[in-house]
Amino acid sequence: MLRRLFDAGPPLEALHQDYAKKGQIYADAPVKTRSEIYIKAPVEQVWAHLIDLASWPTYSPAFRNVRLDSAVAVDAAFQFTLYGFPIRAKFAAVHPGRKLAWTGKSLWFKAIDLHELERAADGGTRYSIAESFCGVLASMFMSGERLQKQHQQWQTAFKQAVERAA
Repeated sequence: MLRRLFDAGPPLEALHQDYAKKGQIYADAPVKTRSEIYIKAPVEQVWAHLIDLASWPTYSPAFRNVRLDSAVAVDAAFQFTLYGFPIRAKFAAVHPGRKLAWTGKSLWFKAIDLHELERAADGGTRYSIAESFCGVLASMFMSGERLQKQHQQWQTAFKQAVERAA
């Protein structure tokens, strides 16, 4: 237990190349979560909102100062502040209408975020988020339950915004 608490996890570049680019989170991370929500809007519309990073703060006030250095593309860098913590991130997988993954770092913590969209039989979209969060003392700063609650809050606000625009 103590050893796991002080495990920093793989280097950020290894998380980016060996996991996120393959559409995976880091399964051995001390904190990981997955949540899903149904959005009554077509995948193409959900995708358009998801990659509109400048709009993230309008979906959730937890996001601020979102800056994208270029277009949404593999290895493109972006930055944002989440719950007061500055995060430097880089896209790892960009599969339009299906998958958006990135790695990010804040303080000494590293994360992989994996957003997946799936067309539902009725034309709506199932939107899932999986995340792994690691770094020394990661589980002291963040629990899986807290991270999942944050994702669910984001997904609910995002769903409302997308459905209003539909």
